[in-house]
Amino acid sequence: MEQIPLNEYRCECGKLLFKGALLTYKLEIKCKKCGKITLYKNFFPRQVPVSFALTVNELGMITEACHDAEALLEYPRQELIGKSVADICPSLRDGDSRKNMLNSLAANAPYKIENNTFLINGGGKISPESIFISRSENGTPVGYQVFNWLAYTGKNP
Repeated sequence: MEQIPLNEYRCECGKLLFKGALLTYKLEIKCKKCGKITLYKNFFPRQVPVSFALTVNELGMITEACHDAEALLEYPRQELIGKSVADICPSLRDGDSRKNMLNSLAANAPYKIENNTFLINGGGKISPESIFISRSENGTPVGYQVFNWLAYTGKNP
């Protein structure tokens, strides 16, 4: 089983509520410090397994990729890790799209691209539905994760 990086979920008062990787959920937590109740809702549009996931640092470099990402994108692990996510996801090359995504993540809100594009090593592309979710450690943003769902897993012309 692959290890999924854990995100920190904090109350507005700064107290750590929990660390975890929530994929499908509706969760209500009461802060033990200030008593505020925080509701976390399902960010994901589907109740189906993720096709592939990437973890990206604050500089936009891929730091982790599941085995399905390696297989679908046809990159050996050593090439995928350390690659700029914009090199394989052209929508992130556009300044406005990248700015909108980063602004959404800064507000701790997920960012969705319904018909995203990922370039396959050696040619071709796949077009998943993608959701970007921010990651933090000790309350400091450290990057984001990209979860992707494919309706069709073959190469597009």
